[in-house]
Amino acid sequence: MKTTNALLLLAAYLNSTAAFALQLKYFDIRGAAETCRVIFALGEESYTDVRYKIDQATFQSPEFNEAK
Repeated sequence: MKTTNALLLLAAYLNSTAAFALQLKYFDIRGAAETCRVIFALGEESYTDVRYKIDQATFQSPEFNEAK
């Protein structure tokens, strides 16, 4: 009986977490998120790659400011 309850709770947890889509957000700089991408690949997790471009003249990122 306790094992059945534990399995039901585990199944409910896994179903609730599956509804969330992972997003990897970072500034578009070489190597900035490479470690995270490797970890996602090892865990066989799907994710959305979101890169914020930086204007070289002003060192500002309008996309990042909008996303705040």
